[in-house]
Amino acid sequence: MGENDVAVIREDLREVKKSLAELTAGMADLRVQVAGNYVTKADFLKCQDCAETRIVKLHDKIENHVKDEKADRWKLAGLVATVTGIALSIIQWVVSLLRGGGGQS
Repeated sequence: MGENDVAVIREDLREVKKSLAELTAGMADLRVQVAGNYVTKADFLKCQDCAETRIVKLHDKIENHVKDEKADRWKLAGLVATVTGIALSIIQWVVSLLRGGGGQS
């Protein structure tokens, strides 16, 4: 083996080392991407669970609000009916006073 063969072997070794370094850097980048995707997926699943919980809570609040609103309507209707009954009773009493002189026979 001559000096020329040794130089060729050294040059080949440099190219192999350079390729190995590029491959190692590529593998490191790939590891970072895979780890990043895992973290992103884990965070996404966690946030998805939180979002589903929030949606259920909001839906429950809406249902409770609708029930309360219906109950309030019935309360208001009862109040109006009571006030109307009282007003009619007072009107009848006043009419009976005017007609019969106090409602006594």
